[in-house]
Amino acid sequence: MLSVIKKQFIIVIAIISVHSNAFAQELVFTPRIEAGTWMFNSQLSGDMYEENKQRTWFDINEIMAVLQLGASLQWREFYVDAYVQQSTSGSDVPNNETLLEDGVDSYANQEADIERSEYSLLVGYQFPSQVSLFIGYRFQETDINETLPQNYELIPEARSPDTWDINIESNGPFLGLKYIMPIDANNSLSLSTSLGFFEQTYQNAYTQVIGTGEFSQFKMLFDFETDVIDLGLGAVYTHKLTNELEVNVQGQLNYYSFDERLADKRDTPDLAENFDVSADELNFQIRLGLQYRF
Repeated sequence: MLSVIKKQFIIVIAIISVHSNAFAQELVFTPRIEAGTWMFNSQLSGDMYEENKQRTWFDINEIMAVLQLGASLQWREFYVDAYVQQSTSGSDVPNNETLLEDGVDSYANQEADIERSEYSLLVGYQFPSQVSLFIGYRFQETDINETLPQNYELIPEARSPDTWDINIESNGPFLGLKYIMPIDANNSLSLSTSLGFFEQTYQNAYTQVIGTGEFSQFKMLFDFETDVIDLGLGAVYTHKLTNELEVNVQGQLNYYSFDERLADKRDTPDLAENFDVSADELNFQIRLGLQYRF
């Protein structure tokens, strides 16, 4: 009896081992590294200071370097892809109309530093027709840090610059469609489109120097959440250097906008209970990368 059980156990282990080896052989792991430029435009405006009078809170255009580390894991028609991405810090004049009083800038030589980070995870299915469907989750964070030196024509008192820190977080699911178009044995082009359904959180902290040394930090007028639909378009050209090593060039365009009336969270009774706010963001990336198939 024991010998029969032992034989059956050995058979089961052998079957599991064969299937495990077959499964492992069908897995394709592809890490990658990509670097390039990120052309970033973001704008936010509203009547938060004065009802029915729109003012631009910031309007930023900047080109930054970007680095992405990612990997994909494929088994038969199914695949998983993940990446982390970080931009360098860029500087721009933010065109902040809320700092203008009677056409005169309250501060001198405004400058904003911008950084952007992004994380993404998706799963997809590849159809025999070269079309694949994917769904995933993305998190993005944009930090805009303004330095505001005093305009001594308006404020003769010597003191350190004020600072204005804006944080924009965006996270949520996305889905999309990709089509791979083979060119020849070593080259291919893939085209993709996606829709992201993201929750945007805008927060702002303002640090103001008082007198010669004291300072105060408080949240300014916009601290709110809203929902946006992000449209993405992408294209990737891939060239095989060897059977395992590939080089690719990728272009990616993303855009969203919104215009809505939001509830005012302030407790100040003499200010409007609601305000209109509008924003749009357009960014384009072009990256060069290497990937290796294991």
